[in-house]
Amino acid sequence: MAQTLLDPRMLNTAQALPAMSGANLTGISVGDTWTYQSSQALSSGSDHTFTGFAAGTKHIWITCRALDVTGDANLEVLLGDAGGIETSGYVSISGGNDGSKQTATSHFNTTGTSGNFDANQLMTGVIQLVRSEGSSTHQWSITGSIGLQHTSSSHVTCTFAGTKTLSAELTQVKIELSGNAFHNSGTIIAHSE
Repeated sequence: MAQTLLDPRMLNTAQALPAMSGANLTGISVGDTWTYQSSQALSSGSDHTFTGFAAGTKHIWITCRALDVTGDANLEVLLGDAGGIETSGYVSISGGNDGSKQTATSHFNTTGTSGNFDANQLMTGVIQLVRSEGSSTHQWSITGSIGLQHTSSSHVTCTFAGTKTLSAELTQVKIELSGNAFHNSGTIIAHSE
């Protein structure tokens, strides 16, 4: 075990530590730097769009809690700027622990097989979006994992990753279901910094 030796000249003295001004401290964040959007209950509809992200946002976390749908669907993530949601230029790969995988260029996939999320499953997971190379570009990377708890048989976990470059500052993230499925229940919330 390492020991620190004290300078005997400093023992038994009345010397005080120098005063420090908070103005001299730089690069230290104080308090919570995350912006929390309202938790959204999903009891109908096939999509939800989060808006109001501040200019220079670098990280976005979207938490899905016990989502349930009316039929087979993929949960897809789309990004947008002031010009609207973009539907091309995505590089997306996703896979399930069952060996299934899929790719996409019109959105980010979060499940392994098309229609992997069905009416007998509850979906829970985290979607993380990270601005690549700091705030100087509009390139975003996605990663995350989703667990699908089947109410009557198997359970599936899915992981996903991808990248997308926007033409301007990100202002919105859309979470949507593919096909003709609609949300039955569950909540989603976005956090950003």
